Amino acid sequence: LKEVQHSTAFVKSRSEVPNLGLSKSAHWARFTVFNADPAAEMMLLVGFPEIEELDVYLEQPSGIIPIFSGGQSRPTNFGIQRSPNFQFDLPVPFGGVGTVYLRMKGGKQLQLPVFVTTRAATIKSDMDRNIFIGGYIGIMVVMILYNLFIYLSIREKSYAIYVVYIAFVMITQLSFAGWVGYYIIPEWTWGKEHASLAFTVFTAILSIAFMRSFIQVRERSRPIVNAIAGLMLVGVLLDMLGMRILAYGMVQALSFILAIYLLSLSVIYTRRRIRSALFFLISWSVFLTGIMIFVAKDWGLVPYNDLTKYMMSIGSSIEVVLLSFGL
Repeated sequence: LKEVQHSTAFVKSRSEVPNLGLSKSAHWARFTVFNADPAAEMMLLVGFPEIEELDVYLEQPSGIIPIFSGGQSRPTNFGIQRSPNFQFDLPVPFGGVGTVYLRMKGGKQLQLPVFVTTRAATIKSDMDRNIFIGGYIGIMVVMILYNLFIYLSIREKSYAIYVVYIAFVMITQLSFAGWVGYYIIPEWTWGKEHASLAFTVFTAILSIAFMRSFIQVRERSRPIVNAIAGLMLVGVLLDMLGMRILAYGMVQALSFILAIYLLSLSVIYTRRRIRSALFFLISWSVFLTGIMIFVAKDWGLVPYNDLTKYMMSIGSSIEVVLLSFGL
């Protein structure tokens, strides 16, 4: 911190939500706050649960206060971190001024959505987020039970695959939202670091298995998707062996290729008047639209707000409902 305080390497961010990309390096950010509200209890919110190391310091005329030390690579401190997002008190008194320093590091792509807010606004934000995530879990669980009931009734394999697929879609989204690390494995740092990448790959492989069963894809298409799935599993292995940056970039690229390839297959089979392919095309397009808006938000192409932040979850919930209709 002492080196950073005197550094001349800081540059003004041109984005409201800086995108720090993929890097082995630690990143530092700083900003100054002034408390002009005598009734407000100031809080700092860093709305990106995928940060693996996050250290926050507050510099005031009286000295430097360490505010927070946490992240996915460290056990969750429930006394300081009060939600899956990183939010904590910012003890700047009324009329006071302070400079906040944040140090971030991780093996995945990093974004930095930072908000200075009040305790009342933070409580409302938490309630809104919990209602949304609770609703999402409710939709997904209903779809799991509905399709499981049908599978137990008629023993059609497609329903069994779909039940497992929905479960992995749900757990993947909850992992991105920080709920898996915060509520399920708060002390298991290794699991928190690798969960989102591994669940993403397993979900992608299950989407291949489901499409094969749902549309009856021809044998000649299988070597391509098998190769993509195999390479994605290699990416998971590389991630667990410590080659985090390479693994993340590899899985990211393969996920994009797989999504476009499955979309292309559904278009081809739809043009052949296979009705199930039309359902897959519509549902997959909705899911990909949600992903594209989610990514566009990270790159500053659309505003960062509650709608764009949860577009991937919204898209996935619509997708599973539409595919249930298709089945």
